[in-house]
Amino acid sequence: MENLPIDMSYLREIFWELWDGESLKWGEIYYYQKIVEIELDAGELYILKSAYGKCLSWISEKHRPKKAKPAVKKGRK
Repeated sequence: MENLPIDMSYLREIFWELWDGESLKWGEIYYYQKIVEIELDAGELYILKSAYGKCLSWISEKHRPKKAKPAVKKGRK
């Protein structure tokens, strides 16, 4: 989200206000909009949900145990 145009930087703030490290539920977005008295359009919702999914995938990938490399068999020459 570093390269968002300036007029969309508010989405970064919304993202971090909603971020909890788990999946983003529609109810959370709905009540967030009610509390802060805004209405996000379909494009903004898509960006938030996509960013959330990408972050969760990245975290999952970083915490996935690494596969052990198969042992190299030393044979006779």
